[in-house]
Amino acid sequence: MTEAEWLTCTDPTPMLDFLRDQMNSRKMRLFACSCCRHIWHRLIDERSRNAVEAAERYAEGLITHADLKRAWVEASEALQGSLVTHSGQSRAAIVAKHAADPARSSLAEAVSDAARVGYSQKELDTEKATQATLLHDLVGNPFRPVSVTSSWLAWNDGTVVKLAEAIYEDRAFDRLPILADALEEAGCDDADILGHCRQPGEHVRGCWVIDLLLGKS
Repeated sequence: MTEAEWLTCTDPTPMLDFLRDQMNSRKMRLFACSCCRHIWHRLIDERSRNAVEAAERYAEGLITHADLKRAWVEASEALQGSLVTHSGQSRAAIVAKHAADPARSSLAEAVSDAARVGYSQKELDTEKATQATLLHDLVGNPFRPVSVTSSWLAWNDGTVVKLAEAIYEDRAFDRLPILADALEEAGCDDADILGHCRQPGEHVRGCWVIDLLLGKS
C-alpha cells in the first residue's frame, strides 16, 4: 500500500493487512470497540454493551484478563437472550462478543462482522467507509511518523497534557480544536497534528494525536 492509497482508502481490510506487524493489541481492541460503538443502537442487551466497555478498560490495563473473560462469557450468553429478536441485533451481539474475546484473533472478526450488521450492499459500503475513517483516526499516517516536543507538554504548567487527558477521559473530542489552539501557543507547527485536531469527522478513544501527547501506544 502506498501513502496515497492509505490516505484515500475506504475499506479497513487492506489497511489492517498493511498494519499487520505495526498495530498493537491495544489499538486493535480499541478499533474493534469503536466499530461496536458505531452500531451501539443495535446492541440491545446490556451484557453486550458491558462487554464492549470491559474490552475498552482491558485495552487500557484497567481490568484483568479474568474480568475480560467474564464479560466475554456474559456477552456469549446474551446471544441466547430473548431481547435478541432479529438478525441485525444478533449480528451486533456477535460483534460485541468478539470485541471482548481475550484472544486478539477475534478482534478482526469484530470489525468484519460490524460492517455486515446492515441489510444492504449500500449499508455495508457505508459502514466500511466509516471504519476506515476510524482507523485513520486511531493510526494517523504510518508513512509520516510524528513526534512530540517536550516543550509543548511543559508549556503553561502542562496545559496541553491536561487538555488531552480531559478529552480522553470524557470522550470530549469536540474539544480537539481547543487543543490545537493550545498546541500552537505552545509552539507546535506540525501541520499533521494541528490539521487532525481541527478536521471535522469522528474521533474515538485511541485517537493518534491524543495518544501521542499522553505517551500511549
